Amino acid sequence: MSRDTWQMLRPAVQTTKIRKSLSLPAATYECFEDKGSIRMNIGPAGPLVSIQSTPASMEITSAITLEAWVYVEVFSNRILLGISSQYELRTTSAGKLRLSLYKGGAQTVISASTIPQFQWVHIAATWDGTTAYLFINGVQDANTLSLTPSLATGAGIPVLFGDGSWTGYGAEARIWNRALSIDEMNFRRHHPLSDGSTLETGLICYWKCNEGSGTTVFNKTTTDLDFTVSALNFFTTSVY
Repeated sequence: MSRDTWQMLRPAVQTTKIRKSLSLPAATYECFEDKGSIRMNIGPAGPLVSIQSTPASMEITSAITLEAWVYVEVFSNRILLGISSQYELRTTSAGKLRLSLYKGGAQTVISASTIPQFQWVHIAATWDGTTAYLFINGVQDANTLSLTPSLATGAGIPVLFGDGSWTGYGAEARIWNRALSIDEMNFRRHHPLSDGSTLETGLICYWKCNEGSGTTVFNKTTTDLDFTVSALNFFTTSVY
């Protein structure tokens, strides 16, 4: 099934193909099988998933790519992917894409373009040690940020995938310790990557969100940084 076909079918799939459901206080967690997607509908309880202690491999100081597929239902100014007060990829309440890199405080760029709502969209940000760029569906945004190394680091800060009241779906979340070129990004964003970091230079975290059971969202690289949540609900469909 193509991604465009899935977008049209999504409401019917969501209501007819539920396999399990569990609502928790202030949060509901859902996941899609196969290539996968995780629902992020979070209340005051906090992020959907997080790694509670930042490992050394995540403390990126000189180049980075953050990317994911998202299906936004309600925009809010919350972290979608990253580490608070180090590097943060966000949506804003106005529907913009925002990247904050921390060097003596937050250095921020906000997209000129708006993220489409109620459809699957690939969002990404790169920083090559000189300039930070934003991308929506593989198209480079007009707004950029000039910034030289190094970024702030700090032990024990959670890695976040969904934070606060961000409402929608997320899938294929990836963190790289290098800046992907636009050609690389536009090829890779349409394909699941190989499991293991040896075939993907610079890929340090990769959450496919395709587990289909259990309470763990596995990182597919060798850094072994898995997300654990208290409950996941499963559907049968794909974001591609």
